[in-house]
Amino acid sequence: MINRVVLVGRLVADPELRYTPNGIASCKFRVAVNRPFKNEGEQQADFISCVAWRKQAENLANYIRKGGLIGLEGRIQTGSYEGQDGKRVYTTDVVADSIQFLEPKNSTGGSQGASNYERKVRQRWEQTQDDLLRYVWGYDSEEKHRAERLLQTTPEHEHVFPLIDAMLTKDEVHGLLERLGIKRPLMYELGFRNNNCVGCVKGGMGYWNMIRKHFPERFYEMAAIEREIGATCIKGVYLDELDPERGRIEDEVMGECGILCEIAYANVVG
Repeated sequence: MINRVVLVGRLVADPELRYTPNGIASCKFRVAVNRPFKNEGEQQADFISCVAWRKQAENLANYIRKGGLIGLEGRIQTGSYEGQDGKRVYTTDVVADSIQFLEPKNSTGGSQGASNYERKVRQRWEQTQDDLLRYVWGYDSEEKHRAERLLQTTPEHEHVFPLIDAMLTKDEVHGLLERLGIKRPLMYELGFRNNNCVGCVKGGMGYWNMIRKHFPERFYEMAAIEREIGATCIKGVYLDELDPERGRIEDEVMGECGILCEIAYANVVG
């Protein structure tokens, strides 16, 4: 059986982030997708109900607004519930497995400052270098689209994608490191999903509550900075007001080993 949906469209309204009693993030939103024809010169569109969960939901709520252009891949899910009038109400939603932002976030009112600043700092440093620059990226076999976009936007540098070349996912690499007895960076061992700098402004509620737990000095330093500049890392919530129970982050990064991981393991051990 096949149940796959691919959509490209614009958000009808600002995403609305909610949390289940268990602290799992969810976000319901609608996407306007143009039809391939017009009616008496007027563009027609379908308004498709969608839902995202966990980190996808937090990213959507934090980084994009009404009118933002997104691409998503997911599956159709139907359901029903009893309305206030006692009648059965039937629902159809697209459950998003992956979401991509297809235009600069500042064009829709979102926060583009961090990524722009990072890019400008890197570009200024690159201009001081005379030799060919080689970048080694951690994109895996599920992020080929990001690698392809990078090759298109910065062809003047050499880019290496070892995980994509080996057709490995990040989870498979974690499993491989565990089998080889190689200790992972501290952030992974503490349960973070990536090895970003401590206190990354891209993190959601679950991430920042983990920072509060493991790096309290950094947490309160960032909370003070937010108040000083009058802006927040998390949409509409200052860190010093963040409920310690809000958000969800995996307890640990679990390693998985598939057939390609087995091949890579055999190559490493000889």
